[in-house]
Amino acid sequence: MLAPMAGRCLPASRRTPSTTMRVWIIQTGEPTPVFGQKTRLYRAGMLAEILHSAGHKVTWWSATFDHTEKTHRFKGFTRALSVSGYEILLLPGCAYKQNVCVRRMVNHAQLALSFERHCRREPPPDVVLCAMPPIELCYRVGVYARCHGIPFIVDIRDLWPDVFVLGRRRAFRAAAALPIFLLNRMLLSALRAATGLTAVSDSYLNWGLTKLGRSGSSHDRVFKLGYDGTPLQTPPDEATKRWAASLGLRKDRINCWFVGTFGKSYNVRTLIEAARSLLEQHAVRFRFILSGKGDDEAALRKQACGLENVLFTGWLDKRKLFTLMNCGVAYDADDTIGLVAAMHRLADDPALLATMRKNSRRLYTAEFDSKVIYRQMADHLERTAEATRTTFTR
Repeated sequence: MLAPMAGRCLPASRRTPSTTMRVWIIQTGEPTPVFGQKTRLYRAGMLAEILHSAGHKVTWWSATFDHTEKTHRFKGFTRALSVSGYEILLLPGCAYKQNVCVRRMVNHAQLALSFERHCRREPPPDVVLCAMPPIELCYRVGVYARCHGIPFIVDIRDLWPDVFVLGRRRAFRAAAALPIFLLNRMLLSALRAATGLTAVSDSYLNWGLTKLGRSGSSHDRVFKLGYDGTPLQTPPDEATKRWAASLGLRKDRINCWFVGTFGKSYNVRTLIEAARSLLEQHAVRFRFILSGKGDDEAALRKQACGLENVLFTGWLDKRKLFTLMNCGVAYDADDTIGLVAAMHRLADDPALLATMRKNSRRLYTAEFDSKVIYRQMADHLERTAEATRTTFTR
C-alpha cells in the first residue's frame, strides 16, 4: 500500500526562470468543462482558468467518474481540452454511490495507480497543486514530486481520515483502526513531501501543520472557498421565476440559507433544531432554506419532517442561486440557542439587519470573491515555483 512508485527518478537541474510555468492541478471531485460543456466551476476550475488566462500551461488531472452526479462521464483514461483551451486528463475509477464508502476507497486507489501509470508520459510540471482528499492520489503525487524535485503544494479540502471516526461508536472506531492507520501514514508521507500547504480555513491549515509537527512558513497559506459573484448577464427566465415563486419565500420574512454539502464537515442539524425551536415559539417570520445534497441528506430530511419553516431545494445552479441570494446570518456550530437569539435580534432590529446585509457584501468582496482569492492563489503558486525552481532536462 505504501510502495514507492516504480521507475527511475530523473536528476534535477537548474534552468533559467521563465514567466511561463507548466502547472499541474490535481483535483478529482469537481465538475470539469470538457468537450465544450460549460459548467459551474469550483475551486480547481476557477484557479485553472486564472492560470491559463495568465499564459501558463495548465494540466488539470481529474476523474472519469463524476463525484457530484455519481455517474461515469467517460470510459477509460481520457485526454480532453477545456472550453478555454487548457488540458484536462481524466483518470479511470469505479463508481460509488455514497461519499464515504468502501467503493470510494477503491476508486481512490484506482485513481492513484492510474496517475502513476500515466504521469510518466507527460512533460514534467514546474509546480504541482494536489487537493487532499483523495489521500492515496495525494501520496502518489508526493512521491512523483519528491523524486523529480518539483515544488508540490497540498491543498487541504477536508480532514481525512480523521473525519471518518467523528461521532462514530467505539466498535466502528476499533474496526476502522487499521485502515485509518494506513491512510494516516500515506497522508503524513504526502505532507512531508510537500513544499507547502494550502487550505480552505485556518483550522484546516493548523490541522495539517499539527500532523507535521511544525509551525507555518511562507509556503503555507489559507485561501478560502471563493464564489464568482459576477452578476448574470441576463435576468432570470420565466421558468426560474416560477421555480422561485413556488418556494413561497417572502421579503417580509427572515430567511436563513445554507448552501453546501450535507455531510460530516458541516453541522446542518443545528439549523434544523433552531427552526424547530422558533416554530415552537410561534415565530413565523423565519424560514430556513437548505440547498445542496450529500450522504446526510436523508437523515436531515427526516429530522426536519413536519417543520413547515424548513425548505430543501436540492442542488442549485448559478442562476437559481442568484435569484434567491438576499440574506445571511452567522452563528456558532452546535449553538442552537445562540442561533435562535441571533435570528430574533435581526428580526427585531431592521436597521441592524440592513447594516449586516451591507457588511456581508463588503466581506464577500474582501475575502470570498473568487477572482481575488484564486488570483492570489495563482500568485502563490508562481512564487513557490520561482523560489524552489528545480527541474530536469525536458
